[in-house]
This record gives sequence, structure tokens and C-alpha cells, in this order.
Amino acid sequence: MSFSFFRLSSSGLSDIGLVRTNNEDVFLMLKEQGFFALADGMGGHNAGEVAAAEAMRFLSTSIEEFFVSSEKTWNIFELSSFNRLCIENVNSWVHYLGKKREAYQGMGTTLCTLLFYEHFLIYGHVGDSRIYLFRHGHLEQLTEDHSLRNQMAAQRYIGSGYLKRSVHKNVLTRAIGTQNEVDAEIHIAPVTHDDIYLMCTDGLTDQVSDREIEAILQDSNSLEHGSHALIKRANGEGGQDNVTVLMVKAENE
Repeated sequence: MSFSFFRLSSSGLSDIGLVRTNNEDVFLMLKEQGFFALADGMGGHNAGEVAAAEAMRFLSTSIEEFFVSSEKTWNIFELSSFNRLCIENVNSWVHYLGKKREAYQGMGTTLCTLLFYEHFLIYGHVGDSRIYLFRHGHLEQLTEDHSLRNQMAAQRYIGSGYLKRSVHKNVLTRAIGTQNEVDAEIHIAPVTHDDIYLMCTDGLTDQVSDREIEAILQDSNSLEHGSHALIKRANGEGGQDNVTVLMVKAENE
């Protein structure tokens, strides 16, 4: 049973792209619990696939057990803390697996999560997979990439011209599983009728600009149509990476 006061509909789609030989993106939709997640794995010898899949498996089990066993009335701040704890536990599990097998050493994954509660959304992320809000026809990026390029820009080490060409954009400063501990970004935001939340991997955002994403969503008549159109545009621009999109729409009951 969901804590959300909204009726939630969702659509998820993942594509291998035109260059990669395997898909290391994974997404999770637990609509009954109002929980959604997306991961983009990294690491050699298919370890990225393992990291992302294990992150989603661990999250799914944690969320489902929580909703089944919960006997008290939770408030949004307690649920926010629970969401953070889930991400920290996922990090510990993936890190443990990376230490356990030599082939998985150093593996990791990005992670985005959405948890709907009453008239609010708790969203979290680690890495450079993104969460957007599409409201009243306009697209807003809710998360900031945990990348070396963003860190350097924040510290004013490099100018904007170099940033556009920088190879540092795909060097992550935070990821699930690569360190003993992780500092997850957790936020709470109000939800309104007809809001659409888009989670996506960098296979989309490296190929398709925010302006193009906004235009595609404006022209889409359903979440499914929008998902397919975004994947098609990313592949049309070269399909250099796996591309995954997960969209959730909130409507008044």
C-alpha cells in the first residue's frame, strides 16, 4: 500500500544503445509502494551489470519488507531518513560484493530513487543519473551530477568553455559501492496534479539536451510514447551508451 495521496502511473524503458555490447542499466518500479529507482552500473568484466542489478534487488527487498512489516504511522522526515538508510545499506552491500570477488573489485553504480508520500516526494541520488520534474510543460533538473566536472566548476577551477569539452564530466565523485561509505543526496519536494518525474541515465543526457527532452515531453501524449521518443532520439544522436528512462506521473485521486 502506498503512502501517496496521488494516483501514480509509470513507464520504464531501457535500451542497449548502438555501441555497447551489454546493458548495465537497471530500473525498479514498485508502484504499489510508490517507490521507483534507477541505476547505471560501472566496472569491467560485466561487474557494472552486477552492481546495478544487486542495488535494485537489495532496494526492492528492503522497501517491500518495510511496507509489509510497518505497524506505525510514519512522518515524512522519518521516511526520508529511511530512504537515506536504504541507500547507505545498498552501498555497503555492493561494496562488500566488490571486495568478495576479484572480478568485481571496484565495481559501482549510480542510483536515483523516488518515494511518494502524501502530497510530497522524497527523492535521492548518488552519481550522474538524473531526476527531472516536468511541470506545466516545463522541464526542471532536480539533481546535480556528482561528477568531477561539476566539482571543479563549483570550486571555479575551470572556465565554462573548458567545461563543455571536459573529459571530466564522466568521472564520478560519488557512486554506490566504490567506497565504504557514501553521502547520498536526499530532498523533499511538494507534488502537484499532473507532475511528471523523469529519471534517466547519462546515455540520454549525454546525447540529448534538456531543451530537446522538454520538447519531446511536450509532444508526447503518454508516458510510454515519451519513453520511446526519448530512447529513439538518444540512439538517433549516436547511441553511444545504454540509455534508460523511467517516468512517473502523479494525478489526483
